[in-house]
Amino acid sequence: MSEDDYYDLAIVPMRKNRVADILPALAANKKIPTYLFMMNNAAGQQAFIDAVGKERVMAGFPLPGGFKKGRVMYMMPVEETKPVALPMGEVDGPVTARTHDVAGVLNSMRGYRAEIRKDMDDWLKTHVALLVPTLAPAVYACNIDQQHFAATRDAHVLIKRALHEALQATRNAGIRITPPALSAIDRIPEPVFVRLLSKFARTPTFENVLGHLNTAVDEIEHLTDEFYAMIQSGDTSTPTIDQLTPYN
Repeated sequence: MSEDDYYDLAIVPMRKNRVADILPALAANKKIPTYLFMMNNAAGQQAFIDAVGKERVMAGFPLPGGFKKGRVMYMMPVEETKPVALPMGEVDGPVTARTHDVAGVLNSMRGYRAEIRKDMDDWLKTHVALLVPTLAPAVYACNIDQQHFAATRDAHVLIKRALHEALQATRNAGIRITPPALSAIDRIPEPVFVRLLSKFARTPTFENVLGHLNTAVDEIEHLTDEFYAMIQSGDTSTPTIDQLTPYN
């Protein structure tokens, strides 16, 4: 991309730990009015704002997920009859004409619909808290092997307990769990949670999760650091997360 290129919208769907490499190129271009950053992010949007200006930054998340193998990208299938929601919104919450314009672009893609959110920053931080200090290290502890993980009850128990710590630490840091319904996961009895996770671990969807984790070790390590920085102000004890973290 040159400094003189013009696009109504530039979407940046890449790993958070690699975005710093391209920020100078994005900042050098003063003609693109909107950058939509779509990625895992527990550190907020300030680095992007500092680089290109608050008025040009929007946040979102790319779903349904996938992984790269060689030169091929694999992803979960999308269906026109059941479009996948793409959460997105302005950095500070308000819904503007630009928000609707960008949502229109996302809605134009087959099998997708935009989900305009006023709490995108909390959504992204909640997403990291749910997965990075919990599921990811437990999968790595099982050598990223689907059958090994599905059969390892101890890993499922640790995920359940780490999840409780992650949600509590996130709340204590002043971050709202969103969507609020996710808090219900914490109320699932441990034996039921373990049984459900064991079944889920044998599905094609979970195979896709493994594919991503297998190729995103650098991203998970980066996000683990972001998670700990995010919860630091809440001063919450996280013994189970601390036990799992060395596997990330």
